[in-house]
Amino acid sequence: MINRSHAPKRGFRALGVALVASLALTGLLASSASALSISPSNASQSGSGNAFYFSASGQPTYNCSSSWSRWQASGGTGGTAEVTLGGCKIVFFGITSNCTTAGMPTGSIQFSKLNYSLVYLDAAKTKFGYKLTPVSGPVAEFTCGPSSYKWTGSVLGQITSPALGVESHTATLRFTATGTSQDYQQVEGAGTSYHLSQSQNGGAAVDLGINTEIGLTSVALVKYLP
Repeated sequence: MINRSHAPKRGFRALGVALVASLALTGLLASSASALSISPSNASQSGSGNAFYFSASGQPTYNCSSSWSRWQASGGTGGTAEVTLGGCKIVFFGITSNCTTAGMPTGSIQFSKLNYSLVYLDAAKTKFGYKLTPVSGPVAEFTCGPSSYKWTGSVLGQITSPALGVESHTATLRFTATGTSQDYQQVEGAGTSYHLSQSQNGGAAVDLGINTEIGLTSVALVKYLP
């Protein structure tokens, strides 16, 4: 009589059970992980800020003395923003010129409508903020004296307060740059580089750095969730 062992079949069955359990656990962990979001998902915020400082390669630094904005969350992960800068001017060879978007009051730069999304700024996911990208076209177009300017691209800003999971009526959004290079240019510190560029009088685009801080205020309590 031939004695046929069933041990290999039992071994394969055990391996299959282990694989299924492993995949199930992986799926459970993946489904329990959550992306950054805003609560409530229809949060509305208004913003105001102090001076914006701009630095572009080969250009003098110029600034806007104030800003105001409206932010509307959508689906809890981001939304749209409208941003206007005031008191904008450039000083070149001792001559001060106002910077103005067509149709706006003198010294006002109007941004295109922006999409914003919540993102982590470092691989360790200890810092977070917004990625701002125009819905279409350039970020802004304006003139300073006889020269015309166009901004294009996207930019990342850090939410320095409140911390994740903390309810607050206010938030602080900060954009920082070293020279013409934004301090944060990649989501989670890797991959695609996001930055702003500026072209003058239709010329070649050069890097544009922005330094500012915007205070966001909401009527209802808002919470940023990890």
